[in-house]
Amino acid sequence: MAGGCGAAEPQDGDVYAIGPNDRWFRDPAFSQLAAAQQAVGAPAPRDRVRIAHLDTGYDPNHPTRPEFLRTDLQRNVADADRPNDATDRPTAEINPMFGHGTGTIGILAGNVFDGAKLGGAPNLEVVPIRVANWVV
Repeated sequence: MAGGCGAAEPQDGDVYAIGPNDRWFRDPAFSQLAAAQQAVGAPAPRDRVRIAHLDTGYDPNHPTRPEFLRTDLQRNVADADRPNDATDRPTAEINPMFGHGTGTIGILAGNVFDGAKLGGAPNLEVVPIRVANWVV
């Protein structure tokens, strides 16, 4: 830990992480999401763990929206005018490229997409908490 990291490799200009297939982020070479999903399984409703997701919010109409998204508990600390609405909304002034929270909540607990549940914990409850307007 005391050593340096060395020079960073130059970026190739592509800002989107793209792997060998559409589910690359579940591949054991990139993460343990598939193993986590298998280990957690589908708990009974009374045994379902609740996870707080702190990010830029979520898109309520996105196809990977978690099945057990607890919108009744959602909170927004980034926008004082809507404290109980954690949806991510595009605004030209603040965030013309919204969607970070939607992407990460999908990786965390994404619903069925193209025949398979995407997230590492799709059978757990997720509480969206909007803590920022954007990630920069």
